Amino acid sequence: MFARKLRDVPGSGYWDVGLCGRCAHCRAVEGGRSTFFLCGRALTDPAYRKYPVLPVLHCRGFDLRSEGPARSE
Repeated sequence: MFARKLRDVPGSGYWDVGLCGRCAHCRAVEGGRSTFFLCGRALTDPAYRKYPVLPVLHCRGFDLRSEGPARSE
């Protein structure tokens, strides 16, 4: 699946990748040709996948963030 910004919400910063696009623990990691979504919960809890299969539709660790996913540098 190719991640893309939602077009129906201009300037929202949200990604069309299921819950990860709105999760406080998600970090968008820009690769050379792709964007990957890192789950911050996976860094401390092995029950979570570091790079989950998208779109994520159900997640017990989901916490709504007020902006789009943070970008890793």
